[in-house]
Amino acid sequence: RCRELFDELDVNKNRVLPRSILMNYTGRIARLFESLGVNFQRTDLDQMFYIMDYNDTGIIERSEFVQGVVELCDQIRPMSILELHCQVSKCSSKVERCESKVDNAVKSLEHFDVKLDALVG
Repeated sequence: RCRELFDELDVNKNRVLPRSILMNYTGRIARLFESLGVNFQRTDLDQMFYIMDYNDTGIIERSEFVQGVVELCDQIRPMSILELHCQVSKCSSKVERCESKVDNAVKSLEHFDVKLDALVG
């Protein structure tokens, strides 16, 4: 049903929604959870939209939404899982950016090393 709700809100049918749009429907999502007998805390639901946005773009993909709802519905502390996933994803993105910067720095140093060899030799 969470897929159906997402698809209903996704009027452009591009399988993504701004986080702000989803947050406007917190009450409706809470009612859906309650009708399904899902045990959740309202504060977790309010926080869920920030944590679902794994790549921190302000846009939540349909798959992110469904995965977040599934994790929230689990009987263990779901927000802890979502928070961990969010932090790992953000760290992974930062590591990738750092790796790219290091690669660029190495290429620059190699270029200067060649120039230095040419001047000395």
